[in-house]
Amino acid sequence: MNVLLVGPTGSGKTASIQHLANLLKVPFFEGDASTFTRTGYVGDSVGSMIEGLLKACDYDVSKAQKGIIFMDELDKLSCKDTEGRRDITGSDVQAELLKLIEGKDYLVKQKTGDAEITHTVKTSQILFIGGGAFTDLPKKEGDYTPQDLVAIGMKPELMGRFGRVICFEGMTKEKLAAILRSPTVSPILEAEMLMRLGYRIKIDFDDSCLDLIAEKAHELGMGARGLFTVVDRILEPIIADSETHRSKSITINATMIPKEFLVPKAEPKFEAWRTMYM
Repeated sequence: MNVLLVGPTGSGKTASIQHLANLLKVPFFEGDASTFTRTGYVGDSVGSMIEGLLKACDYDVSKAQKGIIFMDELDKLSCKDTEGRRDITGSDVQAELLKLIEGKDYLVKQKTGDAEITHTVKTSQILFIGGGAFTDLPKKEGDYTPQDLVAIGMKPELMGRFGRVICFEGMTKEKLAAILRSPTVSPILEAEMLMRLGYRIKIDFDDSCLDLIAEKAHELGMGARGLFTVVDRILEPIIADSETHRSKSITINATMIPKEFLVPKAEPKFEAWRTMYM
Protein backbone atom coordinates (compact mmCIF):
# COMPACT_ATOMS: atom_id res chain seq x y z
CA MET A 1 0.00 0.00 0.00
CA ASN A 2 1.49 3.32 -1.08
CA VAL A 3 1.64 5.96 1.65
CA LEU A 4 1.78 9.75 1.69
CA LEU A 5 3.73 11.56 4.44
CA VAL A 6 2.71 15.11 5.31
CA GLY A 7 4.86 17.25 7.58
CA PRO A 8 7.17 20.26 7.79
CA THR A 9 10.76 20.20 6.63
CA GLY A 10 13.16 18.43 8.97
CA SER A 11 10.43 16.41 10.71
CA GLY A 12 12.02 13.05 9.85
CA LYS A 13 10.08 11.89 6.80
CA THR A 14 13.08 10.84 4.71
CA ALA A 15 14.97 9.42 7.69
CA SER A 16 11.97 7.24 8.60
CA ILE A 17 11.74 5.75 5.11
CA GLN A 18 15.49 5.18 4.92
CA HIS A 19 15.31 3.36 8.24
CA LEU A 20 12.40 1.26 6.96
CA ALA A 21 14.35 0.29 3.84
CA ASN A 22 17.35 -0.68 5.98
CA LEU A 23 15.17 -2.84 8.23
CA LEU A 24 13.58 -4.58 5.24
CA LYS A 25 16.95 -4.79 3.46
CA VAL A 26 15.52 -3.49 0.20
CA PRO A 27 16.97 -0.86 -2.17
CA PHE A 28 15.93 2.74 -1.60
CA PHE A 29 15.88 5.81 -3.81
CA GLU A 30 14.78 9.34 -3.04
CA GLY A 31 13.49 11.54 -5.86
CA ASP A 32 12.91 15.29 -5.69
CA ALA A 33 9.53 15.93 -7.30
CA SER A 34 10.26 19.65 -7.58
CA THR A 35 12.74 18.86 -10.40
CA PHE A 36 10.31 16.77 -12.45
CA THR A 37 8.94 17.97 -15.76
CA ARG A 38 6.83 16.37 -18.47
CA THR A 39 8.82 13.89 -20.58
CA GLY A 40 10.54 15.68 -23.46
CA TYR A 41 11.08 18.95 -21.60
CA VAL A 42 14.18 20.20 -19.77
CA GLY A 43 14.36 18.64 -16.31
CA ASP A 44 14.09 15.20 -14.75
CA SER A 45 11.37 12.77 -15.83
CA VAL A 46 9.52 10.64 -13.29
CA GLY A 47 11.23 7.61 -14.85
CA SER A 48 14.58 8.83 -13.51
CA MET A 49 13.50 7.43 -10.14
CA ILE A 50 13.33 3.92 -11.58
CA GLU A 51 16.80 4.37 -13.03
CA GLY A 52 18.07 5.60 -9.66
CA LEU A 53 16.52 2.66 -7.81
CA LEU A 54 18.05 0.20 -10.28
CA LYS A 55 21.49 1.78 -9.86
CA ALA A 56 21.09 1.58 -6.07
CA CYS A 57 20.98 -2.23 -6.29
CA ASP A 58 23.67 -2.55 -8.97
CA TYR A 59 21.13 -3.18 -11.75
CA ASP A 60 19.59 -6.21 -10.05
CA VAL A 61 16.06 -6.03 -11.49
CA SER A 62 14.54 -8.53 -9.05
CA LYS A 63 15.73 -6.42 -6.10
CA ALA A 64 14.65 -3.15 -7.67
CA GLN A 65 11.12 -4.46 -8.19
CA LYS A 66 10.86 -4.97 -4.40
CA GLY A 67 12.41 -1.63 -3.51
CA ILE A 68 11.14 1.65 -2.07
CA ILE A 69 10.97 4.99 -3.87
CA PHE A 70 10.43 8.09 -1.75
CA MET A 71 9.12 11.05 -3.75
CA ASP A 72 9.87 14.15 -1.70
CA GLU A 73 8.46 17.64 -2.36
CA LEU A 74 5.34 16.08 -3.86
CA ASP A 75 3.38 19.18 -2.88
CA LYS A 76 5.33 21.10 -5.55
CA LEU A 77 3.33 19.18 -8.19
CA SER A 78 0.00 20.77 -7.27
CA CYS A 79 -1.89 21.97 -10.35
CA LYS A 80 -1.27 25.59 -11.29
CA ASP A 81 -3.26 28.17 -13.22
CA THR A 82 -1.28 28.34 -16.47
CA GLU A 83 -3.86 30.39 -18.40
CA GLY A 84 -4.45 27.68 -20.99
CA ARG A 85 -0.81 26.58 -21.36
CA ARG A 86 0.42 23.08 -20.49
CA ASP A 87 1.29 22.64 -16.82
CA ILE A 88 4.51 20.69 -17.49
CA THR A 89 5.70 20.73 -13.87
CA GLY A 90 2.38 20.11 -12.17
CA SER A 91 -0.65 18.43 -13.74
CA ASP A 92 1.32 16.73 -16.53
CA VAL A 93 3.87 15.30 -14.09
CA GLN A 94 1.11 14.01 -11.83
CA ALA A 95 -0.41 12.20 -14.81
CA GLU A 96 2.92 10.53 -15.67
CA LEU A 97 3.51 9.64 -12.03
CA LEU A 98 0.09 7.98 -11.90
CA LYS A 99 1.03 5.66 -14.76
CA LEU A 100 4.25 4.72 -13.00
CA ILE A 101 2.54 3.93 -9.70
CA GLU A 102 -0.30 2.01 -11.36
CA GLY A 103 2.28 -0.35 -12.82
CA LYS A 104 4.09 -0.38 -16.13
CA ASP A 105 7.12 -1.97 -17.75
CA TYR A 106 9.85 0.65 -17.64
CA LEU A 107 12.95 0.24 -19.79
CA VAL A 108 16.31 1.28 -18.35
CA LYS A 109 19.45 1.27 -20.48
CA GLN A 110 22.80 0.41 -18.89
CA LYS A 111 26.06 1.15 -20.65
CA THR A 112 28.81 -1.42 -20.11
CA GLY A 113 31.86 -0.39 -22.08
CA ASP A 114 30.90 -0.31 -25.75
CA ALA A 115 27.79 -2.42 -25.17
CA GLU A 116 24.37 -1.39 -23.94
CA ILE A 117 22.01 -3.56 -21.87
CA THR A 118 18.29 -2.85 -21.62
CA HIS A 119 16.57 -3.81 -18.36
CA THR A 120 12.80 -4.12 -18.01
CA VAL A 121 11.53 -3.08 -14.57
CA LYS A 122 7.92 -3.84 -13.57
CA THR A 123 6.86 -0.99 -11.29
CA SER A 124 3.70 -2.62 -9.91
CA GLN A 125 5.53 -4.17 -6.92
CA ILE A 126 7.63 -1.13 -6.03
CA LEU A 127 6.52 0.70 -2.88
CA PHE A 128 6.00 4.37 -3.71
CA ILE A 129 5.93 6.77 -0.76
CA GLY A 130 5.21 10.44 -1.28
CA GLY A 131 6.16 13.26 1.02
CA GLY A 132 5.87 17.01 1.32
CA ALA A 133 5.11 19.93 3.60
CA PHE A 134 1.76 20.71 1.91
CA THR A 135 1.67 24.09 3.62
CA ASP A 136 -1.58 25.01 1.84
CA LEU A 137 -3.51 22.44 3.85
CA PRO A 138 -5.82 24.01 6.44
CA LYS A 139 -5.27 22.91 10.02
CA LYS A 140 -7.64 20.20 11.23
CA GLU A 141 -8.06 17.66 14.00
CA GLY A 142 -6.77 14.20 13.13
CA ASP A 143 -5.00 13.01 9.99
CA TYR A 144 -5.62 14.40 6.54
CA THR A 145 -7.29 12.37 3.82
CA PRO A 146 -6.50 12.11 0.08
CA GLN A 147 -9.57 14.30 -0.50
CA ASP A 148 -7.96 17.11 1.51
CA LEU A 149 -4.98 17.02 -0.85
CA VAL A 150 -7.21 17.05 -3.92
CA ALA A 151 -8.66 20.32 -2.64
CA ILE A 152 -5.24 22.01 -2.89
CA GLY A 153 -4.39 20.92 -6.43
CA MET A 154 -3.43 17.24 -6.36
CA LYS A 155 -5.15 14.99 -8.92
CA PRO A 156 -7.80 12.70 -7.38
CA GLU A 157 -6.61 9.78 -9.54
CA LEU A 158 -3.09 10.10 -8.13
CA MET A 159 -4.18 10.62 -4.53
CA GLY A 160 -6.40 7.56 -4.88
CA ARG A 161 -3.21 5.48 -5.25
CA PHE A 162 -2.08 6.42 -1.75
CA GLY A 163 -3.96 4.26 0.73
CA ARG A 164 -3.09 6.34 3.76
CA VAL A 165 -1.93 9.82 4.69
CA ILE A 166 0.40 9.98 7.71
CA CYS A 167 1.11 13.30 9.42
CA PHE A 168 4.48 14.22 10.92
CA GLU A 169 4.65 16.87 13.61
CA GLY A 170 7.19 19.67 13.57
CA MET A 171 10.23 19.45 15.82
CA THR A 172 9.97 21.09 19.25
CA LYS A 173 13.02 22.26 21.22
CA GLU A 174 12.58 19.24 23.47
CA LYS A 175 12.59 16.83 20.53
CA LEU A 176 15.67 18.48 19.06
CA ALA A 177 17.48 18.21 22.39
CA ALA A 178 16.54 14.53 22.57
CA ILE A 179 18.09 13.96 19.13
CA LEU A 180 21.30 15.61 20.28
CA ARG A 181 21.46 13.23 23.24
CA SER A 182 20.63 10.15 21.17
CA PRO A 183 23.35 7.46 21.30
CA THR A 184 22.72 6.50 17.66
CA VAL A 185 21.52 9.41 15.50
CA SER A 186 22.92 12.55 17.15
CA PRO A 187 24.73 14.90 14.74
CA ILE A 188 27.30 15.33 17.50
CA LEU A 189 28.45 11.74 16.98
CA GLU A 190 28.93 12.50 13.30
CA ALA A 191 30.80 15.72 14.07
CA GLU A 192 33.13 14.03 16.54
CA MET A 193 33.99 11.28 14.06
CA LEU A 194 34.54 13.65 11.14
CA MET A 195 36.72 16.00 13.18
CA ARG A 196 38.79 13.10 14.44
CA LEU A 197 39.24 11.45 11.04
CA GLY A 198 39.36 14.55 8.86
CA TYR A 199 41.33 16.96 11.06
CA ARG A 200 42.82 14.78 13.81
CA ILE A 201 41.08 16.92 16.43
CA LYS A 202 39.23 15.33 19.36
CA ILE A 203 36.10 17.24 20.29
CA ASP A 204 33.32 16.63 22.76
CA PHE A 205 30.24 18.65 23.64
CA ASP A 206 29.50 19.65 27.21
CA ASP A 207 25.98 18.49 28.07
CA SER A 208 25.10 21.91 29.41
CA CYS A 209 25.23 23.42 25.90
CA LEU A 210 22.96 20.89 24.18
CA ASP A 211 19.72 22.61 25.13
CA LEU A 212 21.10 25.89 23.78
CA ILE A 213 22.04 24.21 20.48
CA ALA A 214 18.49 22.81 20.27
CA GLU A 215 17.06 26.28 20.96
CA LYS A 216 19.17 27.87 18.20
CA ALA A 217 18.20 25.11 15.77
CA HIS A 218 14.52 25.59 16.61
CA GLU A 219 14.80 29.32 15.87
CA LEU A 220 15.99 28.50 12.34
CA GLY A 221 12.69 26.73 11.61
CA MET A 222 14.42 23.95 9.69
CA GLY A 223 13.50 21.03 11.93
CA ALA A 224 16.26 18.54 12.63
CA ARG A 225 18.25 19.94 9.70
CA GLY A 226 18.84 22.98 11.87
CA LEU A 227 20.88 20.90 14.31
CA PHE A 228 23.44 20.14 11.61
CA THR A 229 23.55 23.81 10.63
CA VAL A 230 24.17 24.97 14.21
CA VAL A 231 26.83 22.33 14.89
CA ASP A 232 28.46 23.20 11.56
CA ARG A 233 28.64 26.88 12.54
CA ILE A 234 30.14 26.01 15.92
CA LEU A 235 32.89 24.01 14.24
CA GLU A 236 33.73 26.61 11.57
CA PRO A 237 36.35 28.54 13.61
CA ILE A 238 37.95 25.29 14.78
CA ILE A 239 38.21 24.01 11.22
CA ALA A 240 39.56 27.37 10.01
CA ASP A 241 42.37 27.07 12.55
CA SER A 242 42.71 23.29 12.33
CA GLU A 243 46.51 23.32 12.11
CA THR A 244 46.71 24.92 15.54
CA HIS A 245 44.24 22.45 17.05
CA ARG A 246 45.61 19.30 15.39
CA SER A 247 46.12 16.39 17.82
CA LYS A 248 44.44 18.39 20.62
CA SER A 249 41.20 17.91 22.57
CA ILE A 250 38.52 20.60 22.60
CA THR A 251 35.38 20.73 24.73
CA ILE A 252 32.51 22.68 23.16
CA ASN A 253 30.64 24.79 25.71
CA ALA A 254 27.90 27.42 25.66
CA THR A 255 30.35 30.32 25.14
CA MET A 256 31.37 28.86 21.77
CA ILE A 257 27.82 28.96 20.34
CA PRO A 258 27.13 32.01 18.11
CA LYS A 259 24.40 34.24 19.52
CA GLU A 260 22.67 34.79 16.20
CA PHE A 261 22.09 32.55 13.22
CA LEU A 262 20.88 33.28 9.73
CA VAL A 263 19.17 30.67 7.58
CA PRO A 264 22.11 29.24 5.59
CA LYS A 265 22.35 29.62 1.81
CA ALA A 266 24.23 26.33 1.52
CA GLU A 267 24.07 22.89 3.07
CA PRO A 268 26.40 22.05 6.01
CA LYS A 269 29.96 21.34 4.91
CA PHE A 270 29.94 17.72 5.94
CA GLU A 271 28.56 15.60 3.07
CA ALA A 272 27.58 12.77 5.42
CA TRP A 273 25.00 14.98 7.16
CA ARG A 274 22.99 15.90 4.11
CA THR A 275 20.69 12.89 3.87
CA MET A 276 19.75 12.61 7.53
CA TYR A 277 16.39 13.91 8.86
CA MET A 278 15.16 15.21 5.51
